[in-house]
Amino acid sequence: MPDDYLGARLSVRIAGSFGMLHYALFALTTSSGMTRSGPAEQPSNTSLTEDMLTRGFRRACNSDYADIALKAQPADGSILCRASTDGTLSLWFEDNLVWSERLDSKDEQTALWIQAARTKEITLLSGDYLLISGTDVDPTAAADKRTLVMAKIPIAWT
Repeated sequence: MPDDYLGARLSVRIAGSFGMLHYALFALTTSSGMTRSGPAEQPSNTSLTEDMLTRGFRRACNSDYADIALKAQPADGSILCRASTDGTLSLWFEDNLVWSERLDSKDEQTALWIQAARTKEITLLSGDYLLISGTDVDPTAAADKRTLVMAKIPIAWT
């Protein structure tokens, strides 16, 4: 997998019949638009969107986070998010680490995301033209170009 994956955590609140529900989302893209299929040493020119579609992701119809959180279906199991008690969050494709971050649980937004992620799954949105800058995510271009994809992936807490 390329070393240039960019990721950002997002939380979305959705009013439900039992009050406000919190959902954990994670956005992932790469600045190169290149990814790899199969073993890490075998590169291909597959776009990130195409790669995610082969992993059970579906195209998002729009860039509305609440709609994405509610409509995303489980991916094929080849992607896993891991969170540890030491505060490390990591994203794995098969057995390849593609992204990680050390979480600050004292940060209010991070604490909300962790609370929502304790459901044992998160919604991953990804694709070509997804713009991530720091903690800001702009899915507009990806949605407009029909490259925004979504899926639920498991999160393993250790």
